[in-house]
Amino acid sequence: MTALRWLARALALAAAYFVVAKIGLRYATIGPSISPVWPPTGLALAALVLLGPGYWPAILLGAFLANATTSIPLLAAVGIACGNATEATVAAYLLRSRAGQHPALDDLLGVRALVGVAAPVGALASSTIGVTSLWLAHVVSGAGVWSALSLWWAGDYLGALVVAPVFLTWLTWAGPAGAPIGRRTALEMSLLVGGAVLATMAIFGSLLPASLLAPTQYPYLLFPFVIGAALRFGPRGASLLTMTVAMLAVGYTVRGGGPFVMQ
Repeated sequence: MTALRWLARALALAAAYFVVAKIGLRYATIGPSISPVWPPTGLALAALVLLGPGYWPAILLGAFLANATTSIPLLAAVGIACGNATEATVAAYLLRSRAGQHPALDDLLGVRALVGVAAPVGALASSTIGVTSLWLAHVVSGAGVWSALSLWWAGDYLGALVVAPVFLTWLTWAGPAGAPIGRRTALEMSLLVGGAVLATMAIFGSLLPASLLAPTQYPYLLFPFVIGAALRFGPRGASLLTMTVAMLAVGYTVRGGGPFVMQ
């Protein structure tokens, strides 16, 4: 690969990370930098798995720009960017070393490697470095370190579980998950995703009558969509439906809507 091609890919990845990070920061609940779900983690992990670990500078750049354009001090933004790049590099290495060079997450080995090793260990690295940076910059107080650390870890962990499988199952070139889909299949999947979006908006937008079910029981109505996607479309469908529902649900919940806030 030529240096020019590497640079073009790196800049594109940095830009993508920046955009997704700015979206994630809109839902920050502790300071301007800690969100309950951090989608860039999944993007970065998948990118370093599919493109190779040599693209970590793109993650560093995208993360730095995303945080430097908030209200936190510049040095804290540098620390957070280092943590995010470390997280992606470590998680990608752990996933590739345990599930193969191009894991499609179409077997138990890949799923266990992501859920039980790569995602939690990577999230621990990012949360530790990030919260330490915010504490040193006096953005997070000593009394709030533990809550910030736990929320950061959970947000990055969920971001890896929700977002990375979409890229790994749709963009991988190995295994049955990489098989092309026809027009009919694409139409079926679009209808299923559209139905899940409408159902999620109705449930978390409090559009359904409270007398029909208990508020916390309504999210169970989304299970048939996810199960149907998994049975009909395999890992691709399951990952896409999970990400769609999760992102909408988190967005509504953080903004004070949905059945979980009502309790």
